[in-house]
Amino acid sequence: MKKVKDIIVESSKRNVIPNTIFLNIVIFLIFIKYIAIRVKLALLAILYLLKDIKALSIQEGTN
Repeated sequence: MKKVKDIIVESSKRNVIPNTIFLNIVIFLIFIKYIAIRVKLALLAILYLLKDIKALSIQEGTN
């Protein structure tokens, strides 16, 4: 019974490092995705503002 427990402990110790690396990669990818979405939203907002400014300047020009 003790041998089985030792084997489980040994295997879990060996699997800890790859699991943490895998988790770090997943967290990193989620983080990158989150930043990419934020950047995309910011760029869209800037483009929208530029369009508004252009539209306003055109309207002022016609008035």
